[in-house]
Amino acid sequence: MASVLDDSTFFMRIPGFYDYDKERIEEMLTWYRDDIRRCPYFIIDLRGNSGGQDPAYEALLPLLYTHPFVSKGVEWYASAGNIEEFETALKEGDIVDGEEGIAWTKALIREMKKHRGGFVIHPYDQGESDTVVYDTVYAYPRRVGILIDKSNASAAERFLLFAKNSAKVTLFGNEHTAGILDYSNAVPHTLPSGRYELVLPMTRSLDLPDHPIDNIGIAPDCRIPFPRPTDLYDKLDSWVYFVRNYFQLEDDLKQEDAE
Repeated sequence: MASVLDDSTFFMRIPGFYDYDKERIEEMLTWYRDDIRRCPYFIIDLRGNSGGQDPAYEALLPLLYTHPFVSKGVEWYASAGNIEEFETALKEGDIVDGEEGIAWTKALIREMKKHRGGFVIHPYDQGESDTVVYDTVYAYPRRVGILIDKSNASAAERFLLFAKNSAKVTLFGNEHTAGILDYSNAVPHTLPSGRYELVLPMTRSLDLPDHPIDNIGIAPDCRIPFPRPTDLYDKLDSWVYFVRNYFQLEDDLKQEDAE
């Protein structure tokens, strides 16, 4: 869901960061580009978003950006099973992003085979700076409020770590996120009985051991003093209006101080 809340605020609800969400997010950002760029406030509702894949949120990042920051990536476990997983995906045509995705996957497989049993950094990432820099800092949106809850995990938490580097962004909620990020890119495996599924991560965060997230989560910057609505259904609820009113009150107080 995406809509203009009022003259000051644009609202977007993003329930997931999976492959099918990526196209929808990019479409909404294209359709509402002018509305987002004219509103001083941008509210992103991540409640219920348990993650997915990192590329799904990349189109959002330029809107949040204010200054260069350091962001470390992941290293891949070069196990026989993970190599087989990627080779099977290639064979069955399950690679996203077309020829670019196929080239990326083949490069990773080659690197894994050189270091079986260890961890590897993707060849495309080796030697690159950890500093993230965008060409433009957009004047609007001027403030970005992100609604979070305890279900946010994996790619949703990775997005929040990017967002927290922005001077525009404030995280709103009343509990920490799930804390499931240090080991990511999880793949399900059906056990021999067929009754259970084992989910195994393929990557380990390069932020470890200094900055762990697992079993800790990410705290809101501003705590909302009333319960999270139980039924979201893309509605504009009390939490959304809390963020809008919070930003408006801040601006009113700044205006009073200036006078």
